[in-house]
Amino acid sequence: MSGQRDKSGLVGGHDMNRTFVIVGGSIAGLTAAEKLRELTDERIVLVEPDPMRAYDKTALSKDLLIADEMPDIFLRSAAHLDELRIEVRKVSAVALDATGRVVRLSDGSSVSYDRLLIATGASPVIPFPHEADTTIHVVRTHADAEGLRSELRDARRAVVIGGGLIGCEVVSAARHLGVETDIVDSLPGPFQRMLGAAFSQYIEKLQIDAGIATYYGRGVVDVRRGIGDHRFDVELSTGEILHADIIVAGTGVRPETGWLQGSGVDTSLGVVCDSRLSTSLSDVFAAGDVASWPGGPGGELIRLEHWANAAEQGVGAAISMASEKPTGDDWTPGMPHFMTTIHSHRLTVLGHVHGGEIGDPTIHVAVGPNERGLIALYGSADRLVGCATVDQARIAVRLSGLFGRGNSWTESVSIVENHCRIN
Repeated sequence: MSGQRDKSGLVGGHDMNRTFVIVGGSIAGLTAAEKLRELTDERIVLVEPDPMRAYDKTALSKDLLIADEMPDIFLRSAAHLDELRIEVRKVSAVALDATGRVVRLSDGSSVSYDRLLIATGASPVIPFPHEADTTIHVVRTHADAEGLRSELRDARRAVVIGGGLIGCEVVSAARHLGVETDIVDSLPGPFQRMLGAAFSQYIEKLQIDAGIATYYGRGVVDVRRGIGDHRFDVELSTGEILHADIIVAGTGVRPETGWLQGSGVDTSLGVVCDSRLSTSLSDVFAAGDVASWPGGPGGELIRLEHWANAAEQGVGAAISMASEKPTGDDWTPGMPHFMTTIHSHRLTVLGHVHGGEIGDPTIHVAVGPNERGLIALYGSADRLVGCATVDQARIAVRLSGLFGRGNSWTESVSIVENHCRIN
């Protein structure tokens, strides 16, 4: 244990009477709790309503759905948390009394804090009309994924609404299991808003080649009980009717901030933080999917929904919380990134990417060597700030070393073009 008492009875110069409360026990809250225990011997309370112990949420829409046997995706054992003396409360936070420094809990109890971390993540949004008795699957918790996994094994046809990361992963899993699958999105293509038109068209072709029926550029007008052999009918804005046994919504999330109403925490864009992840209240911090912080390429506020970001921010928030006088230099965030596999093709996204417009000069797309895969570069102010690849992870790693080093946009494009010619 790194927190050693000095002659004054303090640990690392800190008052031993402090209580750190973390609301949210997924990866951001978990890594924060573990880092805090490295830094101090003080009391740590972790509030998390999910009855399961912490698990890898990135597996919910991929590995867990397709595995023949239920995979072990759990991150830490209860014994591990006990050994670290982290108190786990399996309840929800329902209100924050910032004046009294108290978090009120769903079982009627409360817990007082000296410093608080908000790591409550985000909840799925279903923005389209649907009849009350229709079952719309979302993929946010282990229970969600387990229910979907069970139904997919007996399904003939699924309709997935939403062409972002979750939607694309679910259609890939459904096809892997032999389920006839349609994907619907009001945008012109998958990942359109994030990665741009050319990259989106490439991903859609992978979907079509895998046997997915794509319905992009169409809104959902209604989801209702089907007639005859079909459980559900999905009516599109074009008048088309899709039939399905299963409906899955991958239509985005909303930061889980309702319990903070009236607390004084700025929730205008998730939970708004500064560079050290402190909120509008100096003793309250935030990390993970719920947190907006000045991490954009120009210092603008961004909110990321990536697993690696949540883990890194949990560590960063813990460092700030444990410090008596935290500064923005206490923690340096890593580069945003995520990876996934769709229809057996590896997608890697690094840095700050943006959808742009067709013909946008700050997006450069190249077909990989030997006509294999795709490489997209994203620029800002004549600098490389992000890249995305399909089946070209090697160049993605090489490009990652160029971010923030002053490499001009022209130089970065040249590196990619040379890579495509000589490999």
